[in-house]
This record gives sequence, structure tokens and C-alpha cells, in this order.
Amino acid sequence: MRLRRSAPAGLRSRAAGAVALRSSQGRIRRRLRPPSNGLRSSQNSRPPLRRGSDQAGVAPTTSAALIGLRRCNPIACLTSGSYNLFQRFRVCHLARNFAQMARSAEQVNRTVHVSKEPLAEPPLAIRTLGAQELRTAARRISKVDESVRDLARDMLHSMYAARGIGLAAPQVGVNKQLLVIDLDLDEAATPPLVLINPEITAASASFNSYEEGCLSIPKVYLEVVRPSTVEVSFRDDQGRPRRLKADGLLARCIQHELDHLEGVLFVDRVTDQHSLDEELLQHGFDRNHVQSLR
Repeated sequence: MRLRRSAPAGLRSRAAGAVALRSSQGRIRRRLRPPSNGLRSSQNSRPPLRRGSDQAGVAPTTSAALIGLRRCNPIACLTSGSYNLFQRFRVCHLARNFAQMARSAEQVNRTVHVSKEPLAEPPLAIRTLGAQELRTAARRISKVDESVRDLARDMLHSMYAARGIGLAAPQVGVNKQLLVIDLDLDEAATPPLVLINPEITAASASFNSYEEGCLSIPKVYLEVVRPSTVEVSFRDDQGRPRRLKADGLLARCIQHELDHLEGVLFVDRVTDQHSLDEELLQHGFDRNHVQSLR
């Protein structure tokens, strides 16, 4: 999707309350704390350091814990008869923290986030009105892996190069249910929205009309009527199930891109046929490629 002019304040989603994104499978992790049954020894009661080591047994214990993070059992450490129980427990606890940090870092590396600077040669070519790929219903993605994330990154690069705010996989010739959206092109820190296998689960009874454009139909802008609020279920770039409630520009953009997954273009929803004919003729598009929805 593309906008010819900036969206008014009333159409843009509010920062608070306009969009609610939540995971449908939340998990609560409990922090592991050392037991309070007298195992914390005072500084005077700690055993002396052994010669040849900076801290009594810390270096070899740390190495063992880091090699076998998942095998480390804090309770076993406490009951192993070691002369320094609390210190061994502390090392095991730190090792588990390191493992959690490593997993978090790996998760961040897999997140779909690219530079918003337009590329001179985008990786994917965007199909235009008349291409058969735009009229083919997209297939669901069965597994979210690195290939799907790579596709999302390439789509983002192509979208930013065309100065669009939304792009669907069929627009780049890929028959998959994948959308990328970014309403804030000028803010590099704002991450894009990646929707995999999206479905609208609810829509408001109220409608509004707004001018839309499409990267697949360059320079054509026409008024389209859509529900003002929608609720969407999808999977994110990590494959986690999500739910999203959107209004304003985000709701319109989601509906516009979801149409692409069904082989529907925004010109199919235009009710002003006279304006439609004029715009298509002016920019060199064939009116016969429009499949108006009655």
C-alpha cells in the first residue's frame, strides 16, 4: 500500500490504546533464588582461598557449568558435600543466566529488522496490474523458519525502495500468506510489522472512506470504503501466535494487504467507476484487468 498524502491525525492509530498486541500463549518464568535455610555464610565464616587459584574452585566449576549448562542442577550442588556450597550454587545460577542471555541474543538476531534506507537495486521486483500472480490466492505458511524471515527482509527492502507502507508476498511473485507493514518510514528505530497467515477475526460495524494507492498500481489513488476497526490473528516472525486490534491507518493498511492474499486489488473495491476509468487511462493501465466486486 502507498499513500499520496500524509494521513490526518484522526486516521492514524493513537499511540496508546489504538493497537493492542498480545501473545496467545503467555508464559511466566520464576527466578531461581538460593534457599534461605542458613546457607548464606558470613564473610568471616568463608573458607580460605587455596593456593594456585584466585577464588576457591571458581574457575574449574565455572568451566564445567558453562560446558554443560542444562545438566547443571543447583540442588545437587548444594547436597554434594562441597566445602563451599553457596559459591557453587552461585556459579550454577550464573551459568543458567548466561544460557538464558545466549538464547535471548539468538532470538534478537532472528528478528526481522532491516535498514529503512531505500536501495538502488531492491532484491525483489514488484508486479503490476495485469500480472497473473496478483490474481492468485496465496497459500498458508506451514513452518516459520529462516527462509520465511529472509523473504520478509527482502520484501521490506523492496517496500522501502518504493516508499510504500505495506507489501504482500504475491506482489513480489511469491504465493505465500506473508505481509510486511511499516507506517513510520522516517523513524529507523520503529520495527516493522510482520504478519504470517493473517486472518481478520472481527470488524467494526462502522465504515470510513479514504484515498488508497498501491505499489502494484503506481500513481493511481482512489477512495475506498472499509471497516474502521479490525481484529487480526496471525503468527509473527518467530512463529508465535498473536492477536492484534487496529484502527485508523493501520487497520486500513492491514485490510488492503490482506486483499492481496485473496487475489483482490484495491481498484476492485472502488465504487466511483468514472474516477476509476480516468485514473487507469491516465496512467496507462488496462481497465479490463480490474475485477470489480459487486
